[in-house]
Amino acid sequence: MNHAIEHLMPLHLERIRGPRDERLNKTERAVQERLSQAINHHDGRAAHFRAREATGKVNARLNRIQEEQKADDLQERLEARLEQIAQERLISAARPTVRGGALIIPIGALQGKNIDPQVIDTRASEAIAMAAVMETERALGNKPKDVSDQRGIGYDIESQSGADGRLRFIEVKGRRKGASDVTLTKNELITALNSPEQFILALVEIDGEQATNVRYLQGYDFKEPKAAQFNLKQLIAESSAPR
Repeated sequence: MNHAIEHLMPLHLERIRGPRDERLNKTERAVQERLSQAINHHDGRAAHFRAREATGKVNARLNRIQEEQKADDLQERLEARLEQIAQERLISAARPTVRGGALIIPIGALQGKNIDPQVIDTRASEAIAMAAVMETERALGNKPKDVSDQRGIGYDIESQSGADGRLRFIEVKGRRKGASDVTLTKNELITALNSPEQFILALVEIDGEQATNVRYLQGYDFKEPKAAQFNLKQLIAESSAPR
């Protein structure tokens, strides 16, 4: 709670205050300009009728009073509107309310020496494969972004083409040398079917701690959008060098 009050709330308040002040400044200028022009108009009309009144013109006094009243009403309206805008600038952050909490414990801390080596190897392979594909995209002149922490979107890397600005949706699969199959989830297959021209399945062969081969599979017909295992050799045969 103290961290939120001391560090997060001031940042949040500044993010809100900036655009808000910009909008209020624009509104204030517009109000000032519009109402000031109207006030000047009626003041000018009042001066005109005041001059006519001095020469004894009929109805000049009544018209002068009406124009002065209009100018006074607009002046009050201007002052009230500027005061309202000034009040809108006065914002402050309310004390945050804690609605829930979570204690996150790494699986290694729970399992200790009993952690499955395959879990560690899978995570290591994923990290190596992701790094290899990110580097490959940069080498192609594209702008890749790691979105693997966004669950359910169906791909790991969103890359903007340096050639035409189009987005590429890249699902990364890292497999140890000699692996025979690869699994795709339902969300990954739905993305492949819905965006066949943008979806890329990146197949990365890993030997030891190195990515030894990166292949791109594009425009492949995965059939039905349900989780399934695919023959890795067949997919590699249909793939090509990254482009």
